[in-house]
Amino acid sequence: MLPCTPARATRAREDGLKPPPARPTSVVSPRVKLVTHVIVGAGVAVFASAHLGCGLQFVAVAGAAGTVIQYLVDMLGHERVGAVPRRTEATHSPEGATFLSLLVWVAAVAVSYQAGWGLTLACALALGLAVWLAAMSHLALDLVTEGGVYPSLRSRKRVRLLGLPYDDPLVNGATQLVGAVLIVASMAKLGFIPLM
Repeated sequence: MLPCTPARATRAREDGLKPPPARPTSVVSPRVKLVTHVIVGAGVAVFASAHLGCGLQFVAVAGAAGTVIQYLVDMLGHERVGAVPRRTEATHSPEGATFLSLLVWVAAVAVSYQAGWGLTLACALALGLAVWLAAMSHLALDLVTEGGVYPSLRSRKRVRLLGLPYDDPLVNGATQLVGAVLIVASMAKLGFIPLM
C-alpha cells in the first residue's frame, strides 16, 4: 500500500473509503532535505572545479556558489497550496535551474575578478560548469522524491523516478555521505589531504 499523502487521504474521504495509514513521522528535521542539497551541491561544485584545474580560491568560490544555488532553487521554487508547499516549474525544471545557475555564475566570476585572483577564461568556464552541475544535482535529487521535478518550464506535470520520501533519514544520510566524499576527494586532488 502506498504511504498516505494529503491528496490520497482527501481522495479516500471523498470516495467514502478509510484513508490509508499515515507514514510514520520521522525524528529528522524537515530541513534535512535542504541540508542534503547543500552538501551534495557544494560537493559536486567543488569536485568539478578541482578536477577542471582551478586553484583553491576558485574551488572555494565554486563551493559557495554550489551552496547558494541550492538555497535559491528552494526559496524561489516553492509556492503554498493551502498549508502544503509545492514545487514550481520556475526553478524545478532544467531551464529554470539553468537560468539561476547562470546568475550565480556571473556573481561568482565577478567576485573572483574583483578579488584579483587572476581569473582565466578556462577557470571562469569551469566555475560555470561547476555551478550548473550543482543546480542539476538539486534536480536529480528531487527527481527521485515523491514530488518529482518538471521536465520543462512549459510542463504542468512533474516526473519522478523512485517516489522516495524527501525526509527519509537513510536516503538523506547516504546522499550526504556521497557529497562529503566528493569534498574530501577534491581536497585530496588539491593536495590538502595526503593519500596513503
